[in-house]
Amino acid sequence: MSNTRMERQSNIELLRIIATIFILVLHTDFFSIGSPSMEELHAEPVWTLVRLAVQYATLVGVDVFVLISGWFGMRLRLSSVAKLIFQCAFFGYLVMAVCYAAGLIQLSGVLLVMEALGARHWFVVCYIGLMILAPALNSFVETAPRRQLTVALIAFFAFQTLYGNLVPRQSAMQMGYSTMSFIGLYLIARYIKVYKSDICNWNGWKYTYLASVVATVALAVSLLPTGFDYMLSYISPLNILAALSLLLAFAGMRIGPNRFINWVAAGSFGAYLLHTSQIELYHDLFSGLYATHTHAEYCGYVVVLVSIFFTVGVCLDASRRYLWSKFCMLLSCISNFGSKTSPYSNDSECV
Repeated sequence: MSNTRMERQSNIELLRIIATIFILVLHTDFFSIGSPSMEELHAEPVWTLVRLAVQYATLVGVDVFVLISGWFGMRLRLSSVAKLIFQCAFFGYLVMAVCYAAGLIQLSGVLLVMEALGARHWFVVCYIGLMILAPALNSFVETAPRRQLTVALIAFFAFQTLYGNLVPRQSAMQMGYSTMSFIGLYLIARYIKVYKSDICNWNGWKYTYLASVVATVALAVSLLPTGFDYMLSYISPLNILAALSLLLAFAGMRIGPNRFINWVAAGSFGAYLLHTSQIELYHDLFSGLYATHTHAEYCGYVVVLVSIFFTVGVCLDASRRYLWSKFCMLLSCISNFGSKTSPYSNDSECV
């Protein structure tokens, strides 16, 4: 790999780390302690605004993950899907065993099967759907006339914005919890990367991200009396703009090749799986802390515990990668008895 390619990869991989941390923090806000109300805004305006800012500054995490996939591009391989499912099962069964030993959960056949397939994670299910469609999406971006692709993207996001908000839970977009919404994010990232648009060279994307968050918070405050959760979801135009702004801001950075960043980023999805494998317990942990501590103390717990979850998840994923590499080697040895090549012989798939 050339230095330039490694440098750019380290930039984007640093963003992958930040996106993971964003998701861990996101789940300590509205998800764990509830959405703020007008009464809270009047009683504690500063704290409520802080909560809104944290919520919408970190909400971009999921969209950023999908955009990164579109930026690098995905190739559908059986080993890639198998690796993802193995990763889900590794963390699912590990967390399940610890929680069961501690008396925190009860086991069932359905739970065991869902953990084995990664079906307890909505993101994983939607992402596998995206992986299956990725070859067709790549072909469309590479072969379709640029004008046709531009029109298709504009039409897609107009459709998503209109119908995804009018009927948020009944539409195919499902407020962003769907493969359909992932397709749009993947395509726009591929479009920018393939055509190397001049917007990649603009230095103001970090300010666009901040402006998008501020605008979202202002919109959230204005919608508090009527309820606003469904209006400000993963498919919100402001949220998509914020996520895309972060991607382009990091794509333009020059931090130099960094193997440590790439190593941490390779295990960052493990941190995501660690805290979502039993997401109800994560919710209970932080909701309990919020109910028994001051706001300042709660913020301190969030910083410390999120750091611990992230670090443990990354370190555990290193073990998972080691086990997967050995599994790949075993399959390669078995398959080599009948042929000289193996679908698992590519070391890049064993991480």
